[in-house]
Amino acid sequence: MKLTVFGHWGGYPLANEGTSSYLLEEAGFKLLIDVGASAVSIMQNYIDPDDIDAAIISHYHPDHVADVGILQHIRLLSQKK
Repeated sequence: MKLTVFGHWGGYPLANEGTSSYLLEEAGFKLLIDVGASAVSIMQNYIDPDDIDAAIISHYHPDHVADVGILQHIRLLSQKK
């Protein structure tokens, strides 16, 4: 099992960092846990957003959901290629 931290700040991220977002990988399955501010931008340094198999949002606070719409949009655009 591998855990990658894309962001861990609460409230708002510091420059070039992100709020809560983690990638858990096991046996080829990629689970995104929370999609905080800057998560999608940082994630692209490690993984293609299309490679995510599932996402879990722990709770509906902005520092955990800020990039949900961005993640949905980038995945939608990649399907149109």
